[in-house]
Amino acid sequence: MSSLERRYRRLLAWYPHEYREIYQDEMLGVLLDGAGPARTQPTIRETADLLTGALRYRWRRAGSRGHQWRRPITGLIVSVLIIGGATTAVVALSNSTLADPGCSAGKDAAFSAADNLGNLNDPYPLQRTINNLRVAADQAKHDNVRASMTALADDYTRLLNATATGSIPDSLINKLTTDAATINSLCSIGG
Repeated sequence: MSSLERRYRRLLAWYPHEYREIYQDEMLGVLLDGAGPARTQPTIRETADLLTGALRYRWRRAGSRGHQWRRPITGLIVSVLIIGGATTAVVALSNSTLADPGCSAGKDAAFSAADNLGNLNDPYPLQRTINNLRVAADQAKHDNVRASMTALADDYTRLLNATATGSIPDSLINKLTTDAATINSLCSIGG
């Protein structure tokens, strides 16, 4: 008996004994034929399908034996799962930096700065970006968002001062890029 067959048999053991007596050999044959020679374990989908199939069969069988408690219990379980899932999603989003007001304002400021970097002779767009980033830092509810907005505002302040002298160091451009990427990562899904 191969390790794949042993694993399939363990999954099929979730079905009631009477069911396995009738269908196990046939199910095992179909599973092994579909797996191919190189596989050593069931796929996640097969595992999930076999387990849910066994649970569904046991649930239906309990209902056919006159267990009328099944329907109200099912409704209760589904309701609890839905409420729990919704609550978890709301809590996760409210604690996320995605919902931080500093993120919206800061990303808008960073994008407008990127649009204006072509004309460094005009200090006003850079100053406006710096001011908007500082406002975003003040609005931020998370310390890491606040620190990132402040760091980017400081970078743009150094850029503004460097444009006045006419010498922009490469390290400053790298720092701007790194700090903007940090903001993008904090304030984006999958950033």
